Amino acid sequence: MVLMGLAAACQRPVDDATLTRESEEAEQAEVAARERFGTGDERGSWTLTVTGRVPATAVIPFREVERLATTEYLAKPTNEDADPPPARFRGARLTELMAHAHAPPDASEVTLVANDGFRATFAVPDVHAFPVMLSILWDGVPITRSRGGPLLATLPNYTQPELEERYTYSWWVFYVTHLVVDTAEVAVRVGDCALGSTELAALPQAEVAVRHGFRVGWPSGEVRIAGVRVRDALAACNTTLQPADRVRVRVMAPVPDSEGHAARLDARAIATTDLLLGLRFGADDRPIPGRLGGPVVLVFPPGVSGPSQSEWPTYVRGLDVERGATP
Repeated sequence: MVLMGLAAACQRPVDDATLTRESEEAEQAEVAARERFGTGDERGSWTLTVTGRVPATAVIPFREVERLATTEYLAKPTNEDADPPPARFRGARLTELMAHAHAPPDASEVTLVANDGFRATFAVPDVHAFPVMLSILWDGVPITRSRGGPLLATLPNYTQPELEERYTYSWWVFYVTHLVVDTAEVAVRVGDCALGSTELAALPQAEVAVRHGFRVGWPSGEVRIAGVRVRDALAACNTTLQPADRVRVRVMAPVPDSEGHAARLDARAIATTDLLLGLRFGADDRPIPGRLGGPVVLVFPPGVSGPSQSEWPTYVRGLDVERGATP
């Protein structure tokens, strides 16, 4: 998660009202996350997963990130409402972590994903030019969850203030669990059944025009999103639902399951509405990129109740059937 609210390295302008709304939502989410997650030391169990355009997904233990954490600099962990003195951060540069997972040299973007699914994107040339890193120490002390740790994305905004012209404090991602190089391959699993781009393309296609509820990065206003109905994906895997069943939407980040945070769909909504696994968007039918939470997102059509605004699931990886009570 992050103290942010602006689009990750957005490729299109957004208006001031959108930026203000996203910033307010981010602050509210940050307060809720601190209450939910606490402040304990999680370094022994924390991992960083590097995925996307890499030869194979790499799960890097915290201790290995610690070994790669050889960069230090002064930075100001601030927002518009505070102006503390600079602190010294130590961490592993994104370029080192990408090299560790053998990311291709022609990668164009890298997206950091937080424990709760928030994301922020950097242009790869920028992370080569500036020491953007995942920090593990703040003034020599391990970074606790209450301060955004154990892996906190930091930028050298004090020694290289010109970086803030493009990446403000909104790109200081808290609780980083994933690093996505460009965009991952399409893959949705239903039980033991795997649906890739070929299998999904063979299913009936659908689209909706909707005012989306994705957290950051998407264009404001109504957007066209196309893909495959959830019910058709389940049917392709020979999965049938009973009226009391629900389907949990499994995403890339380890989204907490408490307090209704994980998205669950009831059988009736799946059977009667165009709940979509979104694969493409816009008038030109572009694939959904990693910086927007692609390649697969969950889309709630107009009139269908979903998670709270700005919490529609992104980076969808699977559909897990939860069987209800037998009538």
